[in-house]
Amino acid sequence: MIKQVKGGCALLLTFILIFCATACGPVTTVQTSATTAGTTATEKVTLSMWCSSFVTEEDLKKEQTEWAIAKIAQSFAASHPGLSFELTMQPDQQAAHQTFKAAVMAGNAPDLADMWSGEAVFALSDVVEHLNGKIPQADLDSITGWETVTLGYADGGEILAYPLRQSLCLLLYNKSIVAGVGLDLEKNPPKDADEFMAMLKKIKDAGIHPIMSSDSGVNVGYTFVFSLWWGQGSGTAGIYSNSKGLTRYLDDAYFLGSLETCHEMFEKGYLNVDYASTKQATSLFYNGESAFYTAGSWELNDASEALGDDLGIMILPPYKKDAPFANLKAIGGPGQALVMASSSKNKALALEFMSFVNNKENSIILSKHWSLFPLRNDVSATDLGYAGNPLYEKQMSMLDGIMYWPDNTQVPEVMNEWYKLGALAITGKMSPEEAARQLDAKAEEIRKQQ
Repeated sequence: MIKQVKGGCALLLTFILIFCATACGPVTTVQTSATTAGTTATEKVTLSMWCSSFVTEEDLKKEQTEWAIAKIAQSFAASHPGLSFELTMQPDQQAAHQTFKAAVMAGNAPDLADMWSGEAVFALSDVVEHLNGKIPQADLDSITGWETVTLGYADGGEILAYPLRQSLCLLLYNKSIVAGVGLDLEKNPPKDADEFMAMLKKIKDAGIHPIMSSDSGVNVGYTFVFSLWWGQGSGTAGIYSNSKGLTRYLDDAYFLGSLETCHEMFEKGYLNVDYASTKQATSLFYNGESAFYTAGSWELNDASEALGDDLGIMILPPYKKDAPFANLKAIGGPGQALVMASSSKNKALALEFMSFVNNKENSIILSKHWSLFPLRNDVSATDLGYAGNPLYEKQMSMLDGIMYWPDNTQVPEVMNEWYKLGALAITGKMSPEEAARQLDAKAEEIRKQQ
């Protein structure tokens, strides 16, 4: 899941991009793809799209027509005379899921919308177009991550969207600081959680703050990094099952244990005391105020500019060496999904644009723009200009052990409680057991409503 867009813009930004062939006189016919429709439109058409995660902070500093997604829309419109685009950036993607559902039911939804993948998009299954039998076979063969937008994560299930934005969550570190206390994380990384905690103690005893992180409304430190320990024990299926009320958080030893270990970090001063309130975690790490920082691959360019050759990436060790899924190395995958409203009046054209956004050329453009990994199996590190980049190669070595986002894996209503209660457990405002009991109560409440 791509969290940097959450609450990241205070205004709702809307603009209409009209890229018609006016230089050749008025043209009103839109030729759609024969593979998706085989028909033509006889009047001007506007495709509307909510595009929150496509728009980065760098985009917001530019004219709207210079946004990467606007340029892709312009390119598509250039071969479809009479077509215009209305692109809207929602200020809060979490709220946008309910807004979108209401808009479809009211008949005023956009044709396309950029939503979260997994359970969040599954909850929209009654208001999005199901795409089985409609997606070009070339896309099914070349694009990965379809399971994250397939209802129930099941082979042969209903495909509800195109997957978007593959990223990884990372534990970044300052090489100079770590080397200064006699640690070599490349040659001798910690082998389990106990060794990891011993390493943090050594750093703190040397007078250096170990880990800088934040809650940021989504319990960043745990959600992005340390819940990997939960997944290494319970797996994606266990996390999902808890949120559905089929099993219990209170009976999940790896859930309770991982939260307790994070609370121990907080209590011992390995995690910053203002975890629940700080907005400066990033800048403090960049300024050399801590050894580690919980981050995502989308932050890597900025971190590289700040630390240069001092920037390193550490793979979190297994919680226990004999954990059932100890091979999981990082949280990530395609956290976003591009859906089509079931109410769209331009379905053939919308589907063609969904495919266009995800073609090889645009996948390369967007992967560079986002500083993320492509979801196409025909895009290489060389295509992206990252060949020989040690930080990129380190991330590539983690892709064979991705744990899918634990927040996306949970039922949305339970996920929202999990964000809040997990942070309270880490900072000692409640015990992990009490957090688990409240999550179980929420899961049971939602289960009874279904």
